[in-house]
Amino acid sequence: MKVTSLTLNQMRGIEQAEFQFQPGMNLIVGVNGAGKSSVLDALRVTLSRMLPRLTSVKMRQESFSASDITNGRGSLTVQMQIALGGQTLEQLIHLPRERYAETEQSGEVRDQTYGLEPRDELTLHPPDGAPLRVEAKKDLAAHVKIKKATPLAIYFAARRSLYSEAAGSQSARSGGGPTFAFADALRPRELRIREFTSWWRVQEEIGSPERLEALREAVLTFLDDFSDVRVTDESEPTMVLRKGQRTLGVSQLSDGERGMLSLVLDVARRLSLANPTLADPLREGQAVILIDEIDLHLHPRWQRSVVGRLAATFPQCQFIATTHSPFVIQSLKPGQLINLDPESDEEGYAEDYADKSIEDISEDVMGIELPQKSQRYLDMMKTAEEYYRIVHKAKGAPSEEREALKHRLDELSIPYSDDAAFTAFLKFQRESALREDETDQ
Repeated sequence: MKVTSLTLNQMRGIEQAEFQFQPGMNLIVGVNGAGKSSVLDALRVTLSRMLPRLTSVKMRQESFSASDITNGRGSLTVQMQIALGGQTLEQLIHLPRERYAETEQSGEVRDQTYGLEPRDELTLHPPDGAPLRVEAKKDLAAHVKIKKATPLAIYFAARRSLYSEAAGSQSARSGGGPTFAFADALRPRELRIREFTSWWRVQEEIGSPERLEALREAVLTFLDDFSDVRVTDESEPTMVLRKGQRTLGVSQLSDGERGMLSLVLDVARRLSLANPTLADPLREGQAVILIDEIDLHLHPRWQRSVVGRLAATFPQCQFIATTHSPFVIQSLKPGQLINLDPESDEEGYAEDYADKSIEDISEDVMGIELPQKSQRYLDMMKTAEEYYRIVHKAKGAPSEEREALKHRLDELSIPYSDDAAFTAFLKFQRESALREDETDQ
């Protein structure tokens, strides 16, 4: 299963937008408020409505609410298309703010509806036939050939680095089954370490050393400062990792380490649960994986490698992620970037950003002016330029205007009073210019 497109109409701050996705990595960038998280939320909710109809699995279905509708608009519409078994399926969700509108005079309901009825529809679009409405998996049997890998979707919110000792459900503690691959998969959640340790112990008991070894290798691929990961043999088992000469519990890891551990463990466990018949579920299992802030708490060294390591560890999965990191952008292949900045030069830049410097990416993709210099330096240069203009303007100005200009010069220099050299330089320029003006007079 791969998401191929998403269309949003009147959702939050997005009036209308259409996105195309490819297999592998899709990275969404944009300034705060551009709609990156809204895209992930739209995918998260829509996938939760679609998957029960594709897999016969009972899972919690997410919903949009009236607060998701753009202010001043009467409804939102989300359309998502996926490719599955050689076919195209489309999930449509339409939510009106209210079904009817009242008259201003009496408060009575008008005759006509305010927008369309709510809709939640899955449609199969055969390449050589009429569209077919899908209510359950049985409706697809004659059209879609789902291979061994079970369609799965997983969402990781920014809270994934939080640590929880909550026990979870009894089924989760006992190892669960295919159904539990979907439990809370599309909900924001913290790192529930007991679910992982319980599943690990079950794999040991049923004799699946190859799966545990694959998981261990995956974890150590991402946490390359570590040499081992295991679950202790205790009545209350816990996960520990070896870093140099130290053995650390999960709660003792940094936020970046714990967030990466959470992502790898959760994907690996769910792929294994969803695909018990696959010899290597990490490499053969398929999932759409949504990651908010893929660079969360990561050192730039890890930011540069996280995309490549995800692709190598879970090669059949599709990733749709957001970031603010130029290091992550630099690691992309051509065509993997989705830029929500309306002023970006994405079309002209899409094929060569992977070969650019961090400065070029910051400036051309992320819209940062002169990224080689700090913001304070840029502000100082602008202040100096304005200072010089005012100093020259003060020459020959009437005394009343000159006093106002002097006051403005004082305002400009105050923010940099901690920089003695810069302040002294401004003062020298001011006094020299005004002294010269007095001499001329």
